Amino acid sequence: AEELWRAHCWELGDRARAGFRALLADRLGPLAPGGPATCPRPPPPREALPDPLTSYEAAEGVCGEDARWARLPDDEQREREWRSVVEELLHLGPRPAPGHA
Repeated sequence: AEELWRAHCWELGDRARAGFRALLADRLGPLAPGGPATCPRPPPPREALPDPLTSYEAAEGVCGEDARWARLPDDEQREREWRSVVEELLHLGPRPAPGHA
């Protein structure tokens, strides 16, 4: 029973994280210059980017009213996911796996 509970909690966390990332992609993707990156390229200058792509607090202002924002309860995890999504949107296409350059 304990293993089922752990698996259930893990699945809920995964769903919350996926929903949060989808929210960020929906709201921030259109703000990325040229749309989402499809191939590696140099990142645009930081000062040329809209605030939600450079500031977590600005992104919270754009996305915070959506229920998917609150479903990821840990603010530190939200900020980590925001950084990851912005990095994916801005530059560089998929990142190489650790240990592979």
